[in-house]
Amino acid sequence: QYKGQIHLLEALKLMQETNKELYERIVLILIGSGEMEETLRNFVNDNNLDNHVKILGYRNDYIDYLNMADVLVHPSRANEDMPLIIMSAMSLGKPVISCNFAGIPEEVEHMKSGILLDPASPTFVEDLASSIPIAYENKEPFGRRGKEIYESEFSEEQYEKGLDEIYQSVLRQS
Repeated sequence: QYKGQIHLLEALKLMQETNKELYERIVLILIGSGEMEETLRNFVNDNNLDNHVKILGYRNDYIDYLNMADVLVHPSRANEDMPLIIMSAMSLGKPVISCNFAGIPEEVEHMKSGILLDPASPTFVEDLASSIPIAYENKEPFGRRGKEIYESEFSEEQYEKGLDEIYQSVLRQS
C-alpha cells in the first residue's frame, strides 16, 4: 500500500475528468507484483480505465518499458530510501514525479529534473494529477537535467571514484 499506485490510479481517474486531452494519450504501465495487485486490477475495471492502464506484474525487462516511457511516476509515500528505479529513469533522461522524503530529494531536483510531492498532503491525489501535465510539458529540460545529475552523482564512474576515495582514505590512515 505504501507504494502509492492506488493514488496514481485515482489521479488518472481525476485526469479523465479534468484533463481529458492528455488523459486520452496516456497509457499507464504498472510493473511489479504485490498484495495490492487485485485491488489495483479491480479499481481499473470498476473505473473503466482498462484502455489506459496495463498491469504487467513482475518483469525482468522493466528497463525496456522505462526506456519507452515519457515520464516515471513513482508515488511511494513511505518505506523508500533511495529508489534505484529513479536513478534508472534519470540515466535514460526521463523526468520523474515522486515524493519528497527519505533519499528521493537527493536524486530529484524539484522543478528542475522532476516534481517532488508532499506524501502527507491531504490533496496528494490532486497534486499528483496536476503534476503529470507539468512533467509532460517539461519532459525535455527535466529529462536533460536528470541525466546530468545521474552522470555527475550516480553513474558507475562516480560510484567507482567514490569507492576509490574511501579506500585511499583508509590506506592513508593505516
